[in-house]
Amino acid sequence: MPQPEISVVILSYNHQEYIERAVESVLSQKIDVQYEIIIGEDNSTDNTKGVLENYEHLPQVNLYYTYDNSRKIFIDNRMTGRRNMIDCLQRARGKYIAYLDGDDYWIDDHKLEKQFRLMEDKPECALCYHDCYIEVGGIRKKYPNFYQWEMRDGDLVSQKVLPHSSTIFFRNVGFKDLPDVFYKAAFGDLVLFMYLLSFGTSCYIREKMSVYRINQGSVWATTCANTLYAIGARAYLISQLFPLLGKRYGEFVSEIREASYNNLRRLISITRHEKGYGAFISEYLRNSVDVFRTHPQKIPNYLALFIDCNLIQLKGVILGLRKFGRCV
Repeated sequence: MPQPEISVVILSYNHQEYIERAVESVLSQKIDVQYEIIIGEDNSTDNTKGVLENYEHLPQVNLYYTYDNSRKIFIDNRMTGRRNMIDCLQRARGKYIAYLDGDDYWIDDHKLEKQFRLMEDKPECALCYHDCYIEVGGIRKKYPNFYQWEMRDGDLVSQKVLPHSSTIFFRNVGFKDLPDVFYKAAFGDLVLFMYLLSFGTSCYIREKMSVYRINQGSVWATTCANTLYAIGARAYLISQLFPLLGKRYGEFVSEIREASYNNLRRLISITRHEKGYGAFISEYLRNSVDVFRTHPQKIPNYLALFIDCNLIQLKGVILGLRKFGRCV
């Protein structure tokens, strides 16, 4: 196949009921440039592999199978699909990469064309995303995060806006030598967004062009079963934002503060009837100190920002303890 302009990465694990629709939604794209499809089948225990074998004969489809779990990356003692994600990103040959999980699908046959043209017209843009639907039990609903006409890079950093992975289209900035946080932090999508923002700006298309399925086996549904875990993972990610954003970190100090403060507000809200304040704050500060210790030479002003952000968060915890009459 000639050099593609676009690489579409599809990640699949136990998606036998959904993967055909995902692949067909990519094959139906109407665009006048070459694109390849890279499918990472992550050692599914169902018949996902059997479904994908029906596409092996297509020249634009490249299937890669994980045959055992020995190379998989464990995060917080949980086996993840992160190795599959990284491997597929590193295989991409296109100038741009579009992303799709095997249980989601696209609903606009011109999605790639629209995002490709926009990125070509805006060379400063590293990441493009759009609106989407959520599908639960076959019923489509509005995706909740998009609430304004103009989206800013800072909205991604503060996590006011969380684009779904089925919507993203980004420059192939090179994924051979990735920061450690790619291998350690939960919420790989957020890690990817922050990494891409270090290479340029983001742009938004206000159209619903994909569907995000929420089902019992989805990663997000599984993670959200433990909300305290989700907040802890997000706190760890926030503590990694400074080195991940690189030279652009100074643009987002207020957004990082806001994300940090809001995260602890969530913590206070869900733990006022539970134990665990002290353990959680200790874990958060441990992660923050660890990132400061490993990256002090890269960011001269990190110490001031580190102290500032953590004082804001500790203040939030103290206010919460006073309000709910709790002790650490």
